[in-house]
Amino acid sequence: SLSLQISDSFDTANIDVDLESLSVWLSHQNMAFLKAALASPTPLSTNEASSSVSKDSQFTASLNLAFKSKKLAALFSDDRFQRDSPIAEIAICDLTTRCSIDPLNMTQVFINFKVVLDFYNYDKVAWEPVVEE
Repeated sequence: SLSLQISDSFDTANIDVDLESLSVWLSHQNMAFLKAALASPTPLSTNEASSSVSKDSQFTASLNLAFKSKKLAALFSDDRFQRDSPIAEIAICDLTTRCSIDPLNMTQVFINFKVVLDFYNYDKVAWEPVVEE
């Protein structure tokens, strides 16, 4: 879910994002495509570069950003020899972030999360943790 609140005087914006979970499947084929796509980035033209915000402009509104997610995961698989054989999964669990940005005062950032790394054991045909609690 996403919520956005802006104060009546437009001096404060509050953004709350709550993402239950997001999983991405990464294979050899996906990574090769991504490598090719990132190999030749297109530079900005002079018109696009000059249309950016002026360095002399002052932005005085404060921003409060909160982001929560139970699980953000990337599943790595090998699609070269066997069809989509899982290898490992890395996940960021119970992610909570809060960021308060105030151009006139100090910026504060708080991040709390757990990292879980599992590998697929073909002998047991099951997922196992790399490091157990």
